[in-house]
Amino acid sequence: MKAFKCIKNAAPILALAMAAIFAGCSNSSDGGSGGGQSNYTLPKPEYHPASAMVATQTAAATDGKITVNPTTKTLKITGAAGKTFYMVRFNTGDTAIAEDNTRYALPQTQASVQAQTSISAQAIQDAFEMQQKDPRALLEERFLENISKIKASKNAAPAIQASVDYNVGATEDFLQLTNFSTGELVKKTFKLFASYEKYNLWVKADDPYYTDPTTFESNAKTAGEKFFQGYKLISHIYGEPSSKLYNGSTGTGPQSEKGNMSDLSKCGDKINIMFFSMLNEENLKGLEGYVNHADNYYDSENNFSNNGRFLYIDSSIILNDLGNAYTTMLHEFSHAISYNQKTLKNKVKWTYWYGEMLAMLCEDMMQNYLGVTDDNVTVKSASDGVSSLKTTPKGRLSLANRYGGTYGLTGNGREVYAEAFELGAWLARRFGGVKLVKELATNAFVDWDSIVNAVNKVNGTNHTIQSLMPLFAEDMLEQKTGAGLNKNAATYSGDATLTCDNNGTTYLYPFTAIDLWNTNQFYDWYVAGCEALIQNQTRLFSGVPNGNIYGTTENTDPAHENVYVGPCLFKSNIKANIGPYGYCLAKIVTATQDTVTITFTCDGDKFGDAMTIYVK
Repeated sequence: MKAFKCIKNAAPILALAMAAIFAGCSNSSDGGSGGGQSNYTLPKPEYHPASAMVATQTAAATDGKITVNPTTKTLKITGAAGKTFYMVRFNTGDTAIAEDNTRYALPQTQASVQAQTSISAQAIQDAFEMQQKDPRALLEERFLENISKIKASKNAAPAIQASVDYNVGATEDFLQLTNFSTGELVKKTFKLFASYEKYNLWVKADDPYYTDPTTFESNAKTAGEKFFQGYKLISHIYGEPSSKLYNGSTGTGPQSEKGNMSDLSKCGDKINIMFFSMLNEENLKGLEGYVNHADNYYDSENNFSNNGRFLYIDSSIILNDLGNAYTTMLHEFSHAISYNQKTLKNKVKWTYWYGEMLAMLCEDMMQNYLGVTDDNVTVKSASDGVSSLKTTPKGRLSLANRYGGTYGLTGNGREVYAEAFELGAWLARRFGGVKLVKELATNAFVDWDSIVNAVNKVNGTNHTIQSLMPLFAEDMLEQKTGAGLNKNAATYSGDATLTCDNNGTTYLYPFTAIDLWNTNQFYDWYVAGCEALIQNQTRLFSGVPNGNIYGTTENTDPAHENVYVGPCLFKSNIKANIGPYGYCLAKIVTATQDTVTITFTCDGDKFGDAMTIYVK
């Protein structure tokens, strides 16, 4: 349907996260163990024959949460008067469920209920494909491809000798990205303009933003100091980047260690922050920073790797958007840390959403350090000609609220940032704050495997994805009170066992409360034509604080009057695909009678959704 072709990106290109242990606090608990072998298998959707939907299931409204059996055709709920009923369909598997293979529901107590309406598979796919592919996602693909091209060195003695003692003002050739769509790397000359014990600052010698060296170097040194202090704080939670170089990969995963960076890299084990123009370059537009995973591999021919710890940052933001530079530097280096923690140490590879979930959880807990408050929600994208990333990750939740669950945790468009952050934010607030984040970042697992293991280890529970997803959905429904993302939502002031020194003060890694249904916050959303599909409450657009957060043309100068509050609640007779690990929230009816009867239908010959009815 047309309404589903109106989604635009409302989130910044980059998020945040980072970690290392050069100057960090001592860790109070162990990280993940090696091996990368999971004790929890990610499930496929479990399909059931639609012809088996013949039974009548009974329940009481006082049950609060009712799991609909795979054989149920009719559900009768007693004690229903005055209660509101919600339905959530889940996909607890890692592949999408097509709309004809999901159930939908009709409440027979309402004679005026509309005929079943389809959210067609093609409409959802069209909307998904309209999302601009995230530049970092595309770039990561190219860099991972490059790793397989690095030849394993057979030399007894390394081609690169021990680190060079560079003096400030020295020049050296390094590989830099020239085209993010192809991943092309070209050697360019860089100048060292500042050197510290643990990191170096370089700038491309002929960079167009280095015309005023005094201002540029002053700003860059300030950013470097902010980066390194944040690096110390986050390393305490997330782990450390690789201190070793590895032999070239055959494409089957990380190979044997070649040796220590301190022995093999001309820059030793220092972090090298490389500034050059990206954001405004034709073949790099939209990119503000990156790390190259191939830099962890020993490349004697120096075609794909700079052999060391490198962070590449756009030079224009150093002059024009220093707050953005702080978050970008921390964010990008985090991917190097996660690559070491998960892939190099534990030999597991994650899907895109998981890496970005870790990144934005770090942004979440570091807001206080970065000076970002919950009302810093103005989002601009690089295509607007303005870069403004000094903003709370909570600004992404408006996008997540717009039926994002039907996309699920899939693909590499920017909507994945929103969905992944919503899940991560809920996990942190429901299951232990920074203690949970530490376990997610450092355990030997990835994706839902990592989530399930982390939740159970920190909380002493036995959850599975099948038990976690209904809890997640319940915390997004109206009238939910308590922990999670709704009324009286949890606020974590920190964890005394995981504090770290921040220039003489103690940093507690706080997580502020998120209430997705709070009309005084900024989680509202709008898509033209949704009126026929959803049952959310509305409020006047003119009353929305920072109303430009939606990031869409139709909303920058809205012709409409209302926006929608909270996560999208479809009508229960709506069909929809449900993406990997996705969900579809629906509001069925507010009962005026003692008994509510709900009839379920599936248009295909099988269905793969799990379904829960919630009574509020």
